[in-house]
Amino acid sequence: MRLKTILFFLLLWIGYSNAQVLTWEPRFVTDQDSITIIYDATQGNGALANVFPVYFHTGVITNLSTA
Repeated sequence: MRLKTILFFLLLWIGYSNAQVLTWEPRFVTDQDSITIIYDATQGNGALANVFPVYFHTGVITNLSTA
């Protein structure tokens, strides 16, 4: 039973990791890196297919934030 549970979650994790709408480069980011975020509009529900520009908010708060 334990093996079946482990296999189930392993398969679930593999499927989830290959079905991402967002990817980024470099894969492992540090605070000194510049990154490129890629949105794949063919994944997900397609609500943003053929929409340009697309904006996103990271929600980052720093010591320079006013609120």
